[in-house]
Amino acid sequence: MTNTEKIKQVFLSGVVKEATNAELMKLTGVQPHQQVFQITDKLVKKGFLKYALKGKEKVFFMPQQVSMTNVKDSEDVGTHSGPENVGNRKAVLNIEQVGFRYSGKWTLNDESKLSYEAEPDILSRSPVLYAFVSMNEVLYIGKTTMPLGKRLYGYANPGPKQSTNQKVNLNIQGLVSNGVSVEIWVFAPMKNELVYRGIPVNLPAGLEDSLIDILKPKWNHLGK
Repeated sequence: MTNTEKIKQVFLSGVVKEATNAELMKLTGVQPHQQVFQITDKLVKKGFLKYALKGKEKVFFMPQQVSMTNVKDSEDVGTHSGPENVGNRKAVLNIEQVGFRYSGKWTLNDESKLSYEAEPDILSRSPVLYAFVSMNEVLYIGKTTMPLGKRLYGYANPGPKQSTNQKVNLNIQGLVSNGVSVEIWVFAPMKNELVYRGIPVNLPAGLEDSLIDILKPKWNHLGK
C-alpha cells in the first residue's frame, strides 16, 4: 500500500472526519512531515480532500460528493497479477484504489459443483474484505475474521441453514455455468496497518459498510 493510499484510507474508513498533517502522520506512520504535506496538497488539487484553516494550521476533510465512484487518481492504482482480460475497468478501479487485488476466480469442478482457484497465500489471511466481480461489476462485498479459504469454502459448500451462502452459491453457479467469469478480489491489510491513538483499527470492518453503500452490489441485499 502506498503512502497516498494510507492517507486516503484514514478518511474512507471513517476513522476520522478531519485531520491535520501532524495527525495524519501519527495515524498512518507516513514520514517525514514534508511527505504528508505533499500528499495532502496533491489530494486537495485532485478534489479528494478539502481543508479549512484553524489558526495557521490546515484541517483536511473529504467533501461530501467524493466517493470511490468518482475518484480518478489513476496514478495511485497499483497493477495486479490477474488474467489478461482484467484490464483498466472502471468498476474494478474503484476497489483497487482502496487496496483490493485480483486473487482468483470461481470455477466448476469435474462434478459441476462450485469451486474456486485462488492464490495460496491469500487463503490463509484474516481479517480480510473480499469482493466478487463479474463483467466489470462488483456483485458482492463481504468481510471475514476467519481465514479467507474457510469463508470461500462456505459459499462453495453451503449448509442447509445457511441461506445467504446458498443464495450466493446459486448466483455464482448461474454465471459460471454459462461461461461468465466471476473473479475474487481481496483487500488484506497488514496487521496493525492503521492505528488511531494507539488503538489498532480493523480496516475491513471499517470499510465494508461504506463500500456497500457507495457501490451498491446487487447481491448484498441477500446478507453478508
